[in-house]
Amino acid sequence: LNKIIDRFDDETVFIFGHAAKGHERTGSKVDVAKHRDYIEAAIGIADKYAKAGRARSEAEAVSEIPGFEDFTSFGDRFTPGRAVALAWDEISGHGARR
Repeated sequence: LNKIIDRFDDETVFIFGHAAKGHERTGSKVDVAKHRDYIEAAIGIADKYAKAGRARSEAEAVSEIPGFEDFTSFGDRFTPGRAVALAWDEISGHGARR
């Protein structure tokens, strides 16, 4: 996402393709940066959980990522807990699970 942010100008409109109800399907570099920050925050939580020996189920139970309370669940496939659990999979060496 950093490459995208660096490559495009501030006038670029990005088409995200999907969004939770009440959110736009297009956005700016600011929106891309916010999503990058969300992913980094999820990775940070997952890293703490993995280093503490906490189970994947605990990572998946995360209901909110601090600083991103406005990021709502998008169905049952994209929730804060799912983002943290997927990062936990990678950090812990368990690979992606479906």
